[in-house]
Amino acid sequence: MAGLRIDAPELRIELHKRSVLKLERARGARLNAVQGCAWITVEREWRDFFVRAGEWFVVPSDRAVVVDALSATVTLELVRAAAV
Repeated sequence: MAGLRIDAPELRIELHKRSVLKLERARGARLNAVQGCAWITVEREWRDFFVRAGEWFVVPSDRAVVVDALSATVTLELVRAAAV
């Protein structure tokens, strides 16, 4: 599977229920939940994380991160570490 490299300092992403976003090498990036609820799993972390509209999550390492949409529509802003 080919990856997508994004160099923009900020990106708005919309996911629909049961759709998944995978991030790699995103240490320090911030995921701002604008709408809905998302489930976040970081590779080799012992716990998972949840964000709802108005909450945010900072990626703690360069391990793979999987974001799963739990709501009908989830809107996230992905802010690169350099822009945080």
